[in-house]
Amino acid sequence: MLQQRFHQFYSENEVVVPGVAEALAKDDSLRLGELVDLSQQEGDIGLQNLVPETRWLPAEARCLGAVCSSAFGAGFGGSCYALVPRPQAQAFRSVWRTAYVKEFPDRASTCEFFVTAPGPGAIEIQAGVGSDVAKRCKFEVKEKGAARAAPVARKRPATSVLQRPAKK
Repeated sequence: MLQQRFHQFYSENEVVVPGVAEALAKDDSLRLGELVDLSQQEGDIGLQNLVPETRWLPAEARCLGAVCSSAFGAGFGGSCYALVPRPQAQAFRSVWRTAYVKEFPDRASTCEFFVTAPGPGAIEIQAGVGSDVAKRCKFEVKEKGAARAAPVARKRPATSVLQRPAKK
């Protein structure tokens, strides 16, 4: 098990992440899909923390034409995303949800599919509470001297579809 986890960690950091960055820079959606598929597969094998829903959803999204799709989150539940062209996002969401409910009918009343735009990626905020950056964020103080910031929501055009399977 430890060897599988190491392989997944190494592959994700040394192959997938740089490869995805390169695929995005080159607008190579085929390679992007291959790399995200690899990440999903090796995460499943190496971490062994997927449930049937988060194993099935990305595979189905790819069958339905998503550029890429993967599970993410804490494991043993979590969520899935699918990247699709913006003009197809709403239709894709509907078809993906319908397929999911057909495959997992007991989840019909509790699953949530929605369309959203990808965020700006990881950023580091080094600003005082009164700064312009801080004014655009909501801070949640966890303990003295520590705060977690989240950007205030802004409306953006849709480009990705996310699904959170409900917990049993």
